[in-house]
Amino acid sequence: MKLALGEDAEVESKAANSVASAQAVSLPVTINGRIDKPRAAQFFRFAAKKGQRVVLEVNAKRLDSELDSEVEVLDAQGKPIERAVARAVSDTFIVLRDHDAVRPGIRIQSWNAFAVGDYLLIGGEIVKINSLPRGPDDDFSSRVFR
Repeated sequence: MKLALGEDAEVESKAANSVASAQAVSLPVTINGRIDKPRAAQFFRFAAKKGQRVVLEVNAKRLDSELDSEVEVLDAQGKPIERAVARAVSDTFIVLRDHDAVRPGIRIQSWNAFAVGDYLLIGGEIVKINSLPRGPDDDFSSRVFR
């Protein structure tokens, strides 16, 4: 069994399966809940201002849940809010190499335009760069951004 500890107030999710019945919560908050049916959804309402940074995370996978989660942020009228705009600022490619499956990392051809904390689109996934290569035969490390 895994246990998650945090500093934010915690609430239990209630049966809120539509925008109209969304459960009101105050930020910052940790919401504990359970989804037990395919395609089920839970809705939450919180106050936020334009330009305010709000981070929404689902920790289900980290706690060994099989939940394939999806988060969508809606405005007060129930319309989706744009989450991010991705645009290319540099061009590189992945280099195939022989290595064991124990060491994590991906080798990219040109990393000079990148910095720790930058985001990189690899295939269909956006990853955040944790460390850059120290030389031409080194990998960079990253974590999946969702």
